[in-house]
Amino acid sequence: MNDHKILIVDDDEWILSCFERLLGRCFNLETAIGPLRGLQLIAENGPYAVVLSDMRMPVMNGLALLAKVKELSPSTVGLILTGNAYPHEIKECLRSGLLFKLVEKPCPLDRLKTLLEEALAKYEENVQRQSPVANYASPARELA
Repeated sequence: MNDHKILIVDDDEWILSCFERLLGRCFNLETAIGPLRGLQLIAENGPYAVVLSDMRMPVMNGLALLAKVKELSPSTVGLILTGNAYPHEIKECLRSGLLFKLVEKPCPLDRLKTLLEEALAKYEENVQRQSPVANYASPARELA
């Protein structure tokens, strides 16, 4: 199991309990009922490597949540779970880097695991790219 934390945000407790049962043994997983609770957990327990959010929720949609997550934790990788198409919004968010991938409902468990593993790998890339040590070229390395 990867040590990086994944946060799943949805407004349906039953859906969240299914994610916990199906993915909890494979990933370091936490869940939040709704976007406000998700933001609270990020502030208290963050950073999270990946945030998987439902698109349609009360108070704010998943894209608005991911925008706030990026402000708090720029390296966090965002995924949206949706059963509806939002072609213009989704395309723009994918292009801007706010959204890593779209997860369409229903999503087979193996596919979801693969997407989460890809998102964790993307998080590692983000952290490496933002780390001053990773981009530092030492004089000793250049002489070798």
